[in-house]
Amino acid sequence: MRIPKYLILVILLFGAPAIIHGQSFKDKAMALLYRFNQPVRDLDSTYFYQMKPRWHANVSGMTRRAGVEQINRFDVLMTQSKENGQTIAQKVPGILSFGLNENLYTGTGIGGGYGSVSLSFSAEVGRKSALKNRTLGYSYCAKNLGADIQYSYYEQPLSYEMTMGSEGSENYSHEQSVSKYPGEMIVLLVDLFYALNRRSFSFPAAYRPGVVQCKTAGSWMLSAKYLQGETVLDPKDVLAGWLGDLSRHRTGQLSFGAGYSLNWVPFHRMKDRNEKTLRNLTVNVTALPMLTYYNKSSFYQTVFDAAGKPQGTELVSKVYGAVRINYMTRMGICYIHGPFLINLIGDYDSFVAKGTTSVKRDYVKYSDFETEALFHKWTATLCLNYNF
Repeated sequence: MRIPKYLILVILLFGAPAIIHGQSFKDKAMALLYRFNQPVRDLDSTYFYQMKPRWHANVSGMTRRAGVEQINRFDVLMTQSKENGQTIAQKVPGILSFGLNENLYTGTGIGGGYGSVSLSFSAEVGRKSALKNRTLGYSYCAKNLGADIQYSYYEQPLSYEMTMGSEGSENYSHEQSVSKYPGEMIVLLVDLFYALNRRSFSFPAAYRPGVVQCKTAGSWMLSAKYLQGETVLDPKDVLAGWLGDLSRHRTGQLSFGAGYSLNWVPFHRMKDRNEKTLRNLTVNVTALPMLTYYNKSSFYQTVFDAAGKPQGTELVSKVYGAVRINYMTRMGICYIHGPFLINLIGDYDSFVAKGTTSVKRDYVKYSDFETEALFHKWTATLCLNYNF
């Protein structure tokens, strides 16, 4: 199903404008490619070299792991009736933690393009990373502006650990297992970053063909991140019962921050501006800590009919959390040897969501139900590119 979507996108970008203006598909496509590969303005030639746009092809390999870790702390008000008719209520503390993580993902792909514009296709190889796994992403990287957008859906059994009461007490119990029913994780991540040093620093120099960093330089960066995340438990799962039938947790977060990005160039060599003699190694390290100013959590409880069958969910609580610290780190290594370009790219995203709510059931009351979720994702990509 993915290939037709990409084809539709290509037609919209290249075919539609050509029809509107009465130009051929080839002419309009090349005009658009030239536009994306225009020379960088305000270029300091002592720090940069602008490569000539060429057709290129690449092969790549990628490994990735993403998931969510959630810790739930609560008190259970348990009642006990004695023979004399007295009812004793006791508050028992509980901790339930679970993880919904994909297995290690490994994939391979092929691609190609012109200059800094490329299109690639990849497929998973080896062991499946999850029961169901769908990922759609888009990346944009200009001289001083970058954007990453990724939508991910995973369906996978959950590993959990449940502790009730204090160790040594009458109500103490501990259980650790894997759920019988798969849970779902849905995440939309949008990352934006902007380099303040436009003259001597190029962020994409270590990540894609186009501009070569000739001398070491760095820049302060501005960043913004938006996360829309959701975890869903099967109502039949014992986990949902332990959580007071809370089977859905949604979070929306918006963060802003600033950090630093450095392009370290151990060596650069080129004779008489001949790109066949170009030898360059550029290493980029970027750290972007951020403060989460908007932090909203929504909790949904399963609704059952008279026969005990689930009939959907209803919103029971909305919570706006305090300002929190999150961060994004990225590293890229680029080696150029004539027409060959090798990229090794790694990045890590971490996001924390926290909220408190209260839920009731017929036989127990959960009070001050506190949930803390950590969304995390790391990827590593190796790409070999050849310029024709």
